[in-house]
Amino acid sequence: MRGMEIVGAPVGAPAFCEDFVKRTLEFMLRQSEELLKLHPQCATKILKDCVSAAPAYLAQVCHPAVTKEYMGNFDKRVWDLWVNVIGGVGDKSPGCCTLSLERSRMKAFLPSRLNGVGLRSWDRTADFAWFASVACCIALEDEDFNRARRFLHKQGASAYEIALEAVGGPAYLEKIDYEILPIGEPEVLSDSTFFIDLFKTHPNIRLQKEMLNLANLVAHKDFLNYVEHSDTSEQIMIESMKRPNQSLLATMFTANLMQHDVRVTKAEFTAAARQYVCLPPLSNGTGALTDYVCGCEIQHCANPKCTAPTKNLDAMGNHGLVCHPGVKALRATLFERAIESCFRLAGGNPVRQPQTYSLLGEVFPKEDLTKLFPGKLSKKESHKRKNLAMRYLDIINEIPRGQVRTAELAMLREEYPDDEDKKQREDDDKGSSVIRFDLKLSTSTPIEKPREYWIDHAIVQETSPTHAMETLKHLEAKNTNLIETSPAFQKTYGAKQRGYSALLDVLNRLKEERKLKSQPEILFPVVSSLGYMNADMAKLIKLITQFQKANLSKAPRADGLGPKDLKGRFKVRMRNTLCFALVRANALSIVNQGEKDGVTHPS
Repeated sequence: MRGMEIVGAPVGAPAFCEDFVKRTLEFMLRQSEELLKLHPQCATKILKDCVSAAPAYLAQVCHPAVTKEYMGNFDKRVWDLWVNVIGGVGDKSPGCCTLSLERSRMKAFLPSRLNGVGLRSWDRTADFAWFASVACCIALEDEDFNRARRFLHKQGASAYEIALEAVGGPAYLEKIDYEILPIGEPEVLSDSTFFIDLFKTHPNIRLQKEMLNLANLVAHKDFLNYVEHSDTSEQIMIESMKRPNQSLLATMFTANLMQHDVRVTKAEFTAAARQYVCLPPLSNGTGALTDYVCGCEIQHCANPKCTAPTKNLDAMGNHGLVCHPGVKALRATLFERAIESCFRLAGGNPVRQPQTYSLLGEVFPKEDLTKLFPGKLSKKESHKRKNLAMRYLDIINEIPRGQVRTAELAMLREEYPDDEDKKQREDDDKGSSVIRFDLKLSTSTPIEKPREYWIDHAIVQETSPTHAMETLKHLEAKNTNLIETSPAFQKTYGAKQRGYSALLDVLNRLKEERKLKSQPEILFPVVSSLGYMNADMAKLIKLITQFQKANLSKAPRADGLGPKDLKGRFKVRMRNTLCFALVRANALSIVNQGEKDGVTHPS
């Protein structure tokens, strides 16, 4: 009622209210400037969850006509503060034009579930916060309030128009199951029982949350339509956001910092956060800057050994993968360690670089494996060696142990190809010329033949010059085309399958002949630099979650948490772990651009 009385009062009250709102918001922002002294990850968390949420009371008790201007200024100051937290634009970092900054700002104020940063936009929320507050009070059916709200004709009608536009106009009904705002009834706050009936029908409805969700969808649509002055990488990011799947990187701003493996260095968080909202990378202090007419600046690589086709350093880290070849392998290792950590936390015992000898049930001697299943073979060579392996199995199946079998196997081994490239493969595969997997995740069920999951993963850079145009064409061709089915994913997954094709065919035969002591399954999880996963990666996450659930003790806990709660917390923790492994991987490629001696860890 206090907010209503101020707005409805004739003289002096609106001016007092505006001054109160202005001073309050300025005071909050002056205090929040101390965030610049903190670690950028901590400062972002405080800014997002505390400072950005502070004007809630003002928005709910003051009419939007009073708060609109000041809430817009508050959002602008929050954005400027956050940009300074992650390194700023211009000065020590390359500049950015107004159009690019506006796109970055729009993404920052989208909720995390819509692949934004999650900063609260009070310029957006103030449009309906007062309206929803009054509507909830109407539902209480208080006699005094009902008598007072009859004087809200003008204020109520203007608030209705603003709120209806904020949620998307009459078309909002297409996005919700029932009506939360009557169409064509501007007097609904002053003279209507609509909200009384609404809360009786849906007693658990949270009106402001429902309206906020609708307003966020409107903002999300506006962002997707804002394609001015965007390069190919940014267009891929925008197109991918038109799909319903959430990026793994959105967890970067919602993760609980009490989880130790989500804490990253200043350089890592700054690089990943700037990449996420398409701000240019910070200057490394060596390369020259080029100014464009629009106001953007781009830095050039000063590494004389760089073999990249272009010398421009980009926010996606594409240049770093070519500038320093060791980055690609180290990125894969970071993500591999994260998967291993998740499975160990679930109660399992992962095995790094498991031996192919054990996968095939120890049927083939180790010296034969180096001849039959080396990596990096052509399709023709792979098919040839598969046939040799199948003939090996035919011999041991048809001929009993003895001199005849030994002689037949000796004759077969004479047909094995000469391994001229053995030394090269040993260098590439860290001491082994046999094709290897990254991880083996073993379960204990069923007891007689436990399941095993053999993993060989990859991080695909869909915004790289190799994949960018094909990926963009794939996404623009059809709305139902997902980024995980794009050519970048298909090529990476297909390369894995081709490399392991001979081994997989032999493994399937051994399964059919029941010669294995376990039930191995091969998975090729692929995750992209933008945070999207293929089907095998999603399956792997589900398998680890189910394994953790099976290992949960059913004994009562002192904290009162049941298996369902623990499973939910584990899923969140695992997603956070995988997210920040990708954050570190992306930061590694962004930081390693330019004149550096070897691969440098961000610190």
